[in-house]
Amino acid sequence: MNTKVIAMSAENFSDWYAVSRTPEEPGKVISVENLINDTGCLDCHSLDGSEAVGPTFKGMFNRRHVVITDGKKRTITVDDEYIRRAILYPEADIVQGYPEVMPSYKGDFSEMQLNAVIEYLKSVR
Repeated sequence: MNTKVIAMSAENFSDWYAVSRTPEEPGKVISVENLINDTGCLDCHSLDGSEAVGPTFKGMFNRRHVVITDGKKRTITVDDEYIRRAILYPEADIVQGYPEVMPSYKGDFSEMQLNAVIEYLKSVR
């Protein structure tokens, strides 16, 4: 029998624990990977760098993108705040070359789930 052990800080554990319990089934453990899969993120974004409807998650953190904001082009660097805004208000900054089709997930994630998703996306390499 194999087991995976992950050491993490108390703060990261709290975030993981909050994300890993579903309101409908408090004892059921889910992963952040399952959360982004279950909410449809992986229908449009890849984890391996391949082309998709939306930009890949692979290596996205600190990457520079040209986005369209209020009809004007600007260059941004992907950081925590950009990821948060992209999830909650996807129409605010549209990555150039991609269609404006992402729905808002405002109200779909708790604050702790949102933070865990952001941390996960930062780690996809």
